[in-house]
Amino acid sequence: MLGAAIINLSDLPRRSNEVAADTATMNFRPADAAKAGLMRLVHSIGIPLRSALLAAHIRVLAAFSGQTDVVTGYVSNGRPEQLDGDRVLGLFLNTIPVRLSCAGGRWRDLALEAFRVERESFPFRRFPLAEIQRLQKRNPLFEVLFSFTNFHIYNPLEGKLQILHADGFEETNFPLVVTCSAATSGEDLKIRFVFDRSQISTRRAEALLRCWQTVLESMAQDPSLLYQDQCLLSESEKQLLLFEWNQTFVEYPRKSVIEFFE
Repeated sequence: MLGAAIINLSDLPRRSNEVAADTATMNFRPADAAKAGLMRLVHSIGIPLRSALLAAHIRVLAAFSGQTDVVTGYVSNGRPEQLDGDRVLGLFLNTIPVRLSCAGGRWRDLALEAFRVERESFPFRRFPLAEIQRLQKRNPLFEVLFSFTNFHIYNPLEGKLQILHADGFEETNFPLVVTCSAATSGEDLKIRFVFDRSQISTRRAEALLRCWQTVLESMAQDPSLLYQDQCLLSESEKQLLLFEWNQTFVEYPRKSVIEFFE
């Protein structure tokens, strides 16, 4: 992580590194066409859906930060792989920093790069974040987390189980946590934001969410496109930048300076 800059998405005054006191949640489900395109992409290049979503995450961070060297927190699973490891109680989750370059190329290349970085980080998936921060002598190392969940063990119960009520509670000391969840087939893909409203405004979070949608649609539509050439602004944002903010006409006196003194 030497030389890497911290991605700063905050558009509000910064505060100390403490548990967020005022969090909010936003989420969206990509359109069926985008989900189908993403699955075609990952099958064609032999990577998991998680890697394509990590690539999308990195592209969004690069777009909003203006940086091509991107570091994000990556939630890893350290559950024991030996026999009956699935029976051991506990989350076995850890967060490690991953670093990707987003300097230019095709969507498929960025997805492959994300997969390569995931493979290289795998041996360190259990290395404590606190120890990484101590060794780097820097805290925080990143301000955005990426997490992917796929509870495929529940797939056989689909259509056989009705959830009447669900509730949950979580806290974070990071300004933004992005969680992607999906079935193995890519069905029911959902992107969820948990953000600290004292550091990221609702308007900024909405813009990030729209950018996520645009990135996924572009990636799914044609993975061979150069991602740096794709406009990530929504139609409303284009209208605002090109037209509304340029409506600067102001009436003013047509007399010359000399005429004012005559």
